[in-house]
Amino acid sequence: MQLRIVGAIGLSLGALALSTLTLGTRTATPSCKGDSGPQKVHLVELYTSEGCSSCPPADARLNALDAPGVVPLALHVDYWDGLGWRDRFARREFGERQRWLVAQGGGQTVYTPHFFVDGQALFGWRDQLAGQLQNRPAAPLRLQVQAMADGRGNVHARIDSTAPGQAGLQLLVGVTEDGLRSRVGAGENRGATLVHDHVLRVLSPPLSLPAGGGTVTTMLPLPDDARAQLQVVAFVQDPRKAQIVQAVQTPRCTLR
Repeated sequence: MQLRIVGAIGLSLGALALSTLTLGTRTATPSCKGDSGPQKVHLVELYTSEGCSSCPPADARLNALDAPGVVPLALHVDYWDGLGWRDRFARREFGERQRWLVAQGGGQTVYTPHFFVDGQALFGWRDQLAGQLQNRPAAPLRLQVQAMADGRGNVHARIDSTAPGQAGLQLLVGVTEDGLRSRVGAGENRGATLVHDHVLRVLSPPLSLPAGGGTVTTMLPLPDDARAQLQVVAFVQDPRKAQIVQAVQTPRCTLR
């Protein structure tokens, strides 16, 4: 499914209001920490929609990406919500990010399913995705993330980075959820039960990363229905060329 880009593309995803959240999981670790290590960790973004009949095979492919060296994200877009089925995981900001990535690559059309690896559009994902993820060179920066609750329902994320003086980089932090199911009652996927992992439930606006590395802290909101199998993710992008420099995720965490 395709949609022409209309209007200007901005770098920001828009300010997100702060709110409270509760994180729980069926299979979780008590420590919510992640370390990218010195090698490149690939960020795989899939732009998808429950209203798109060609998306379930791509969703299944992303669901299977559960290995070291890869941070998978399913970003559900809302621009197909008017075709008979409203995707409950869709966010307007995710469609805005997709439009920005497409425009940075010189394109004019957004569509689903649409894969990006490290900020670059991937065509022929059935054949090419595995090959794109095999190479893990030394990365120019290292990321460590730690999330904790404050006892009042808020979760705070701390991200530490080490970098060789590169300026102008942006940090984005989010929370993903696994094990989600939807029984679709209308639209192109009517009657299907869709299974989703790595669903991005919330994403921060781009945050400035200190040149040479440093610490950034943020607090993330989360929808009330996001309760199980949650992970905190963070990635650094160079907005001048829409390139992902490094990424990191925690294991599934329990934060109370």
